[in-house]
Parts: sequence; structure tokens; C-alpha cells
Amino acid sequence: MLFTPDQISEILEEVDYQSAVLIASILGNEFLTTEDSKILKKYKVDLSKLMIKFPPYQQAYLFGRLTGVLKPNQTSSLSYGDFLDYLKKNQYVYPTLREQAEFEIVGKRSYSYIKGLGTRIKEEVTNYISDSELELLNKERAKKLEIIKDEMEDAVLRRSSIQQVSSNIAKRLNDYQRDWGRIVETEFQNIYNLGQAQMILDEHGEDAKVYKEVFPQACRHCIHLYLTNGIGSKPKIFTVSELIGNGTNIGRKVDDWKPTLSPVHPYCFNSPDTKIVTFEGLKPISEIKEGDLVLTHKKRFRKVTKTMKRPSMYNEQKVLDIVYGTGQPFNPFFWKKWVARKTMHRITGNHPVLSSYQWIPAKNLQKEKFLNYLWISKKDFGNPDLLDDYKCPNIINYQKVCIYDIKEHKGIYKNMSPYLYNFSVEEDESYVADGIVVHNCRCDLRYIPDGYVWDDKEGEFVRAKVSDEERIPRKSKVKVTIGDKNFEV
Repeated sequence: MLFTPDQISEILEEVDYQSAVLIASILGNEFLTTEDSKILKKYKVDLSKLMIKFPPYQQAYLFGRLTGVLKPNQTSSLSYGDFLDYLKKNQYVYPTLREQAEFEIVGKRSYSYIKGLGTRIKEEVTNYISDSELELLNKERAKKLEIIKDEMEDAVLRRSSIQQVSSNIAKRLNDYQRDWGRIVETEFQNIYNLGQAQMILDEHGEDAKVYKEVFPQACRHCIHLYLTNGIGSKPKIFTVSELIGNGTNIGRKVDDWKPTLSPVHPYCFNSPDTKIVTFEGLKPISEIKEGDLVLTHKKRFRKVTKTMKRPSMYNEQKVLDIVYGTGQPFNPFFWKKWVARKTMHRITGNHPVLSSYQWIPAKNLQKEKFLNYLWISKKDFGNPDLLDDYKCPNIINYQKVCIYDIKEHKGIYKNMSPYLYNFSVEEDESYVADGIVVHNCRCDLRYIPDGYVWDDKEGEFVRAKVSDEERIPRKSKVKVTIGDKNFEV
């Protein structure tokens, strides 16, 4: 055997230890089971040093509750330091028993995701060992048949197998460390959404009316689910409890998608290495962070306002590689000989791409059609003129490129990421990925105050005009203190 039972047990226990540390530091001490606590004690982990008063998971939840009360412009004026002061000074509204129960339910789901990934790791480690042991036995049997009995050669073979298994285990554990981080980020977004919805429920009741603000160039799914008659039309109105009740669309077929509190559909890039054009240079989409300046379809730079990742469900969306090249329209001989090909890697089929200045879902693109290509010379990265909305368009120009091939990834491939990536961009909601202009599809939750009606001319909900007799007495404003800042809501 390559490993003794005790050695295998020790390897698997290491996985349990890593997941217990993650749960304690992210979710908090109250989510640790007796078994988790035992293994941390065995590894002499000092929980008092690992724990903080407000674990990151709870911070995301409380910030969501805060944004459910503040106006968007008030929220954007806050710094992380202001929010920490708000927590330290206990200025937040304590959740009710029902809300605490909801928090615990979602927290347990996050716990199960983290532990579930740990179980998958242990299964893969066990399979690696089993497969390698079987392979070793087959090689040894072959040697015996050939009457090869060189003990030194046998020892080298055995040592080589152990090194290979150890290397594979180390690599997978490394990969799963990143996967754990992505699960945590996804669950942060979900607990934030819950906190925001809870505050709307608390302030305005279960029948509180809300809508999703659909940004320009949204995908057809968001337009269908959230608008009555296309972009610019009146939004469909929901109650918060209705959106919560619909759950998420993860794992559902497109035809079964529902309006939800969370993003309605999968995020858009399966490759963590997709190159995004930023002010400082090219960046993998997995490394994009809030505050980064990215190039948009309007040939200007705008801030990233939120980054998003979530697990990719098998066969949930088509995943495509778009191969394109500059220069002439498609000609097989010319392309094969002279055109330098480039690839937009692993984009989901529902992600809109700018083709001949129209937004078209990637799955509807066709060979020999043209894409809008937007790029920057390396020497211009960091040029202050790029931050000037008047000078930037003179530095950057659109090019027309031709689609050479569209390759669909089918089944599960080793080089495919288990996660999908996207991010939202201030104002323009678009960015440049692998040279091609794409846009995300973002819909923000908005509360509709009592007495407000949709105004087609203004394109928003406004206070209804009523006679003095029909006028409802206005509720007094409430002061919300956040650190040293005061807001009226």
C-alpha cells in the first residue's frame, strides 16, 4: 500500500481542520459543531485570537440591513471605517427573533456548502489514493509476468507513485482553498440581500411594494421578468416576501427562471483568466476588485461598483469560446495564412456582446459576422488623459473584427472553472473582455413608498398628485447615526 490507514486518516483530518478554521473565522463561533470544536482543540487553535466581535459574514448581513434603510446616495457616501464605527458603537437596529432565525437558516446553508466542499475534497483524495494503488498493483503484476525482479527498480517505482499521489493531493487542496474563498464571497452576497430585504419588511411590512431597477442593455431574461414592456417601460411590481419566496435560479432551467431577490441568472464568464481592460493594464476577471477603473463601451473608464462570483451548475448555460481576427472578412485561405487569431475565453451563452454596435447574446453570434473590438496600446496604460472623458475617446478607437469560429464546451472539462464571474460598473454597465465589448446585466432592488405612482415621462416612481382632502399626513423623518455621520430617512 502507498499509505497506511493512519496516514490516510491524517490527510483527511487536515481537510476537516481547514474547513473548521474557515467556519470559525468567517461565519463565527456559534456555527461550529462539537466535532469542529474538537478538531480545533486537537490542533491547539486559540479561538479567542481567531474570533472577532463581528465576523465578516455578520458584517455583510448588517450592512445589507443598513442599505435597506438608507438612500443609495447616502450609502455611497459611507466608508468602511464609518461602518466599523457604526458596529463598535452599537448603532445598528437589533434583529428580531424571527430575523435572527432567518439569519441562522441562511448561515447553516453556508456552513453546509463549506463542509460539502470538504467532503468532496476527501472523496477526491481517497479516489486519488485508490486509483494510484490500483495502477501500482497493475504495474507490479506486469513486472512479475516479465520476470523482472530488480528490487531497486521496484523501490523506485513505489516511491514514484507516492510522490505523484502526494503532488496531486497538494494541488487539489490548493485549488479547493480558492474554491472555499469563492463560496464565501457568494454567500456574503446572499446574506447581504437577506439583510436588505429584512429591513424593508421591518420598516414597511410584508406587503411592502418593490421593483427591480433594470439597467440599459439588460438581457432579455431580466427585461421579461422585471419590466412590463421592454427597456424604459414601467417595472413590474412585487412584494419583498414574494421575491424571497421564489428562492434563487441556481440549478433551474432558463424557462423556469423566476423573479428573485438574488441576481436572476448566472454570471457571465467561466474563465478566471479572462483579461479585462483596466486603467492600469490587463487584469484577470478573477482579480478585479471594487474601485478598479475599467474601459466601457462608451470609450471611457468607470469604477467597478461590485464584484460577483458564484458556483457554476453543470449544463446550466452554454459556455463558449469566440475565436476572432482582425482585418478582412472571413476567407479560409487568407485567415489560415495571415490573420492573427484571438479568443474570448469561456463566456456564457446569455452574456450580451457588442456586434455591429448591437447587443447580441453570445449564443446567437454567427461565424463570419463582425464584433466590435476595443483595445489600448500598452504605452497608453496609466496615461492620465484616459481619465478625461473628452480626451479618452481620441486615444481609443473601435475596430471591426470577424468571427472565425465559435466553440462550445460540452461536458465537464478539467480546465473549466467551477465558478462564474461578473462585476457591475458605474453608469455604463459594460466592460472589455479579451478585447471584445460586453455588458453585465444588473437589476437593483428598490422600495416603492406608499402613494408613489409610475410616471412614464420621468421614467420613475413619483409622489402622486392629490387634493388637500386626499393628502395623507407625512410620516416624520427618522435620524440614523453611522459613526459620526447623521442621515435622515
